[in-house]
Amino acid sequence: MFRGPDTIIFQRKIFPESVCEINIYKGSQKEKRLAKEVSFSELSRSDLNSLKMAWKTSGLMQMCRFLLLVILFLPHEMTSSVLTVNGKTENYILDTELGFEESLKCAVQNHTREEELLWYRGEGRVDLKSGNKINSSSVCVTSISENDNGITFTCKLQKNQSVSISVVLNVTFPPLLSGNDLQTAEEGNDVKLVCNVKSNPQAQMTWYKDGSILNLEKDHHQIQQTSEYLQLSITKVKKSDNGTYSCTAITFTERKTKDFHLIVKDKAVTIPIEPIVAACIVVFLTLCFGLLARRKRIMKMRKLRCHLIRQEFYIRTSLIYEVPSVFIAIIKFIPVKLSEVMKKQFIMHLAVVAMTNLIYLQNTFRKKAVKNEK
Repeated sequence: MFRGPDTIIFQRKIFPESVCEINIYKGSQKEKRLAKEVSFSELSRSDLNSLKMAWKTSGLMQMCRFLLLVILFLPHEMTSSVLTVNGKTENYILDTELGFEESLKCAVQNHTREEELLWYRGEGRVDLKSGNKINSSSVCVTSISENDNGITFTCKLQKNQSVSISVVLNVTFPPLLSGNDLQTAEEGNDVKLVCNVKSNPQAQMTWYKDGSILNLEKDHHQIQQTSEYLQLSITKVKKSDNGTYSCTAITFTERKTKDFHLIVKDKAVTIPIEPIVAACIVVFLTLCFGLLARRKRIMKMRKLRCHLIRQEFYIRTSLIYEVPSVFIAIIKFIPVKLSEVMKKQFIMHLAVVAMTNLIYLQNTFRKKAVKNEK
């Protein structure tokens, strides 16, 4: 730019053309004319670099504009449908109580055609009637219990299940306590009293003994608490641990208590099994070694006993066969005139005499056998 007293001259370069225009303004009158042409060869090196950068920038901008127009005019589908549950467009928590009945109504907003709806309870799909699916659908939760707490109900579009809305049930109920209320333990054993609890909101739990707050002894009592149970562990119970333990749950509305009775018995005298088994094994092995050491003497005694038994058997069998023959011979010589009664008495007398002799012989052989063994 050049300044003079009467004129102001503005010089402007126009790219990519290789001409320069000189605009001359005199006073208030404006005249425009072409002053001269300037070739690229007359430009400085910095001007040439500026020309190249301007050309590249201009080409890049034109390409960006073209791509933007192409993207804008590409065919695409926009999902404008919106789901609502009980008039709410976002996921929410539904507060309720035990025994209540809740109705959930899902509806499609801004839809351009008929839309089928799906309901899910947790991960399971809810069966809907044919007239309760199109554009609007309702489910009813009756007789709400503590098991319904935290259950999620989700409504989805059938054609595009990414479009959904969920409702979480928040069931308020008083503490429910359970557990094994009677335990018996021997003195010196470990005991665990477990108080199961279900509550919403979560209850404040405390252990009592015989109506007073339990005094916890180090290395003797230990308490563990979760959202589902309160556990009292007693290490090496003593007689003084006998009593009634109460598990107390307190919420801002209610207080519930459950009693646990602990009975500590005297320590039973246990018979040591291991020493008894070891002693039996030692006795058995001793007998085995003794029998092996005296096996020759035992075999000799056995042979002698068998010989004596065999002799006694021969004697008895001979007597058995001889005595009846004697009886028969004697009976033959009995006079016929004797009555039958007298014959029977005579035979009985002979039988007694014979048996007496047999007993005497048996005792005699036994005495001999005992002497031989000695």
